[in-house]
Amino acid sequence: VATQPGVQGRDLTSFLLQLESWSNRHHTPLYILRRDQQKGFNKLEPQGFYDAIAAYGLPQTIVDFDLSAQSDVPYCVHTAYGLTEPLTITGVTKQGGPISPLKSTLMTSLGNHWLHDLFQAHQDGVIISSIQHMDHREHVPADHLSLALAMCEATDDSLLIVGSLQSLERSCLAMERFQAAYGWLTNWDKSAVFILNVPDPPVSLLLPSVLPANPASQVVCMHSVRVIPSHVEFLCVSVNDPLAQFARIQDIIISFTFPHLHCQLPLTTLRRIISQCLVSRICPLLAFQPITRTQAQQLDHMIAHLVHDYYRFPFHFHSTLLSLPIDLFGMGFPSISCLNDTLALQGMLRDLNHHIPAFRIMAAITLSDWMCSLNHCVYPLDGPSV
Repeated sequence: VATQPGVQGRDLTSFLLQLESWSNRHHTPLYILRRDQQKGFNKLEPQGFYDAIAAYGLPQTIVDFDLSAQSDVPYCVHTAYGLTEPLTITGVTKQGGPISPLKSTLMTSLGNHWLHDLFQAHQDGVIISSIQHMDHREHVPADHLSLALAMCEATDDSLLIVGSLQSLERSCLAMERFQAAYGWLTNWDKSAVFILNVPDPPVSLLLPSVLPANPASQVVCMHSVRVIPSHVEFLCVSVNDPLAQFARIQDIIISFTFPHLHCQLPLTTLRRIISQCLVSRICPLLAFQPITRTQAQQLDHMIAHLVHDYYRFPFHFHSTLLSLPIDLFGMGFPSISCLNDTLALQGMLRDLNHHIPAFRIMAAITLSDWMCSLNHCVYPLDGPSV
């Protein structure tokens, strides 16, 4: 995500939401391993970037330029007593450098290609397609589409997506050996396995890895990883879990307070405060994970209670009056319900017209299943109520 121009974090969470919904519709088991890398691009060997340059046929001058930029670099450590004497460092990927995420992406892309090769060799990869495609009854163009998945990445966090426990163990060990060759190790305490549509999932799983002290050894060590069977968590978002998102937004509204002054603020000032200090925090959360319309209306009621309690009105006004435009005799406050509906619709249109093929194909397959399975083969976006 960090190195793809025009890609937002909500694109990946929407992709995972559609993947989880696809698994539920097709009753297909999914094993998803979230691996959190030990922090610091300085742990990443520059050789991984150089191998990617050679594998993709890019000019050798890129490698020569990077070698010259990382050779004999003077560093000073800032202490409480001032700067230390310069330390000369060679061959270390700079933490926080503008090119560090690109180096990481190119290096891990080699592992992604290797995973696809392993899945093709064992014929056990996850391939996304519509219900009509699986039944060999294609009747719209989207039914001819399919998408092979192996791994999703967001800088130093990644997801391995497989369809069986055996495939998960094999893929995990392969990626552990791949990244260990370039100096990266997994932080197993922050890692987790998401198991979907599997009866009686275990509480934890033992997954193979390499020895941190000797990554080149063929000895395999096992790590216990916790299992989450209900939903996927990625980028600090509980994917396809509107209740958790609702509880998070509810806590924000409950903890919100207006400034305490010697006089009451006018209604226009309260509207500006709520728009800039409260709704501005809620909008990004709704973009990542929309909530149900009923939950959004409950949040509107909570905001109306904030205004009511501040002015100490003798009666409770309807929350719809608070969000009505001023020209319709309302108060003009922002509405969480309208924002939620708008962000959900804009997100769907963005996915269907995305410039990255993987996001666009997944959205087209979801729309095809929506049309044929839930809407009696009627295009759902062509009605007057949309």
